[in-house]
Amino acid sequence: MPETSRSDDFQIRTERLWSSVAPINVGECSIEPGIPDEIVFIDRGQEPFMRLHIHYPPLEYHLKTEAKIWSGWVVVGFSGRVVLVSIHDGLQRTIALSDVTPSDSFDYFCQLFSEGDVLLACSGRRIFRIGRQGEILWKSDELGLDGVLVHHVDSTAISGNGEWDPPGGWQPFTIALDTGLRISA
Repeated sequence: MPETSRSDDFQIRTERLWSSVAPINVGECSIEPGIPDEIVFIDRGQEPFMRLHIHYPPLEYHLKTEAKIWSGWVVVGFSGRVVLVSIHDGLQRTIALSDVTPSDSFDYFCQLFSEGDVLLACSGRRIFRIGRQGEILWKSDELGLDGVLVHHVDSTAISGNGEWDPPGGWQPFTIALDTGLRISA
């Protein structure tokens, strides 16, 4: 099922192949990368602009892939990571969603949330706030065991649900936007 995301005059497409744009490899692949697991296409207006070949790391659990344009980056979440690719020069910054290598199977990518200058990446257990230079500003404590989703962000707080007792054992949380620390109910 094709997905698209728009921001200013850029557009992400996942439904067609362009041979006129050289691919940028994202993820772990061999020296001869071969066929990617997924391809993300970015248009600028009606013209092909960038093509990302996504390679799932073999030791990381993969649930889904999501891509967004945010603050001069193409942000791609997949497997146990988020990769930011500069729209200007193709420079990549990788954020591991796990503290161990290989990543724990519950530290898989769940969701990207962006609004204004806020970029959040959710794993199976926590939320990462990412800064404009591609750095981790903070990561929350565990907010779930098998899935974390953001539903709302305002000027001070992030609200969402974490799944603690799968399947269906979702519990609400509220954390501070500037620190990622829990806010008492």
